[in-house]
Amino acid sequence: MRIPLAIVFIQQGISKIPVTTEGAKAFGLPYFVWLFAAWSELFAGIGLLIGELIEKHWVSDIITRFSGIVMVGIVSGVIIISE
Repeated sequence: MRIPLAIVFIQQGISKIPVTTEGAKAFGLPYFVWLFAAWSELFAGIGLLIGELIEKHWVSDIITRFSGIVMVGIVSGVIIISE
């Protein structure tokens, strides 16, 4: 479950790069929010994969949980934006 979710978030983050004001305006968001969302998607996906690679260590748990919290924020934002 972790790998497909990470792939989806990494793919969505990469698709927003380079971050432009036109992309932000298309969704009615300020540029800073769009920039933060793009990089957060990318790094949350990478963090989920890194959390898997560092097995059985407390750092793995922290990275995985932080990446999950970031993903919850991103998905919540998408739900709110989509009305």
